[in-house]
Amino acid sequence: MKLGVRSLKRCLWISISSEALCSTVGKPEETALQDKTGVVPVEAVEVLRSGRIVSPVPTLSTLSSRHAGWDGIAMESFNDVPACSVPEHEHPTHFLNLQRLGQVTFEWTTDGRTRRAKHGPGNLYILPAGTRDRLTRSGPTDQIVLVMAPQFLPERWTKQLTWPTLS
Repeated sequence: MKLGVRSLKRCLWISISSEALCSTVGKPEETALQDKTGVVPVEAVEVLRSGRIVSPVPTLSTLSSRHAGWDGIAMESFNDVPACSVPEHEHPTHFLNLQRLGQVTFEWTTDGRTRRAKHGPGNLYILPAGTRDRLTRSGPTDQIVLVMAPQFLPERWTKQLTWPTLS
């Protein structure tokens, strides 16, 4: 399996060769939202934009874990996500986005740095809770997104998401 990793402060971009995926992948505010278990209720893929909770994906999901009853975790699959610009937003949850289809150019800005790269099937984007970013996607994609409440992972693991550059 070919694995490439690039880090940009609080944002990790991983590219896994598409051959490795073929067999496994088919075609708040915390304090205000915490329940009595201390876990932020997570029912859908959402971000904070201008103080409002919104979906970061401009299409409806084709598959969702909304009714699965998972505490602190949600997963959604999106097909035919169009080329678009996603304005600056904050991730209140850990955010993992697997690109399944589409060869597109992404331009993203986080921590004041703008990057541009061509991405295709197998790219995995991992952003820890609290990440602020914006992005532009040049063409259509299919993607699966998994979000997890900050309390879902031990703090010692999320601190590792700020690693120095890995190759």
